[in-house]
Amino acid sequence: KEFAGAEIKYFAGTDFLGGHGEALPPGLLSVDGKPGVKTTYMTGTMFGRGSSATTLATRIDPEVDGSLEIPAEAAGAKSLLIRWTATLTAPESGEFLLGMEANGFFRLTLDGKPVSMNRPSAEAEQRLGRVQVTKGQTYNLEATFGVPEGIKPNAKLVWTKYNLAPSNEVIEAAKASDAAVVVVGITSRLEGEEMPVNEP
Repeated sequence: KEFAGAEIKYFAGTDFLGGHGEALPPGLLSVDGKPGVKTTYMTGTMFGRGSSATTLATRIDPEVDGSLEIPAEAAGAKSLLIRWTATLTAPESGEFLLGMEANGFFRLTLDGKPVSMNRPSAEAEQRLGRVQVTKGQTYNLEATFGVPEGIKPNAKLVWTKYNLAPSNEVIEAAKASDAAVVVVGITSRLEGEEMPVNEP
């Protein structure tokens, strides 16, 4: 109301703390040289000293896209776990944010190194971690998902290119404007008690 005749533009200035990924392209994943991901359905516990799991079924799926169809052998099983394993071939060199969007507890590793994890939530949430990859090189990807009881399971692999630089459209919009309102802040994903901060 105060600036009824003004043209107001909004841009997200940087992805520094955004961390929102898109679905991982299925062509990047393979099992024994063939496109796809190995899906293993188990029952048991995922972490801890007494962790153990019994395999109920395995199959090869084209991707992990959120449409989780539980096979008959695993339907109704308590403490159901789903584990995806595949070879990830990097399409280009650089830093990426890699993780999952899920409504259950999950842990994702790349070449055995922890990348991202999440606790159960009523709705699917994204959690991503930073990885450095080299074009054409292969990496062992493994993701384990604890299916929440009483809730339709939802999980998919996501990633995005990591880029600290402000977008060009933001810079150009600021130059062409009479005034700019800049909103900045910090989140617990970057800094918290006893967390190392490696960002400038």
